[in-house]
Amino acid sequence: MILGVSARAVRFHLDNARQNLGASTITHAVALALRQGLLP
Repeated sequence: MILGVSARAVRFHLDNARQNLGASTITHAVALALRQGLLP
C-alpha cells in the first residue's frame, strides 16, 4: 500500500474518472484528460 491508499480505492476512482470522461480504458481516459487540460 502506497500513501495509505488501497488498490481497491485506486481502482474505484480510476473507474469513475474513466466513466466521467467517456473513455473505454484508463489509458484512453488519461489521453482525454490531457487533451482537456485536466492533467498538468
